[in-house]
Amino acid sequence: MIYYILGGLGAVLQLIGFGILINICFINRTILKSALSQLQLNVLKLVAFLLLIKMILQWFTAWPYFANLAATVLDFTIGYLHWTFLGVISIGLFFFLEFFGLIKLSKMAIAFYLGGFLLTEAFIFYRGMAAWLGWPLFEDYSQFLAGGSLLIPLALILVLWPNKVNWDKTEV
Repeated sequence: MIYYILGGLGAVLQLIGFGILINICFINRTILKSALSQLQLNVLKLVAFLLLIKMILQWFTAWPYFANLAATVLDFTIGYLHWTFLGVISIGLFFFLEFFGLIKLSKMAIAFYLGGFLLTEAFIFYRGMAAWLGWPLFEDYSQFLAGGSLLIPLALILVLWPNKVNWDKTEV
């Protein structure tokens, strides 16, 4: 029980710290708006939202029922890890690379990536819900999951291909 209490306390403290950070960012909103393009600001807001959801999911696992559920229904664990790595971290990296001028993001590339990310997350969490609640998987589930997954490498091609020109000019 002590681990659940400590985990819950840690999750609550993270949420409080995140709230303070977001509050500070909104207080200095003019600084953010002047330093970032509209696309960068939108990507940063998206990362903040994804991080908030990640922290809430983390807080849920401080409760024994949800911790057991996450441990027994592996699709929930896989979905959480995808949310963290494909959502928070990868989109956060896109933001930093764009901000420091190492890549140029297009709205189309972000839309494809976000579409692939959200589709695959929906399919993964649906399969977890189906296992948990006894729902049936719909026909051709795996093909739909694969189709959604294909949007992610397509988005990466859209991000990296135009930026190849910048890499060729960079001296090491």
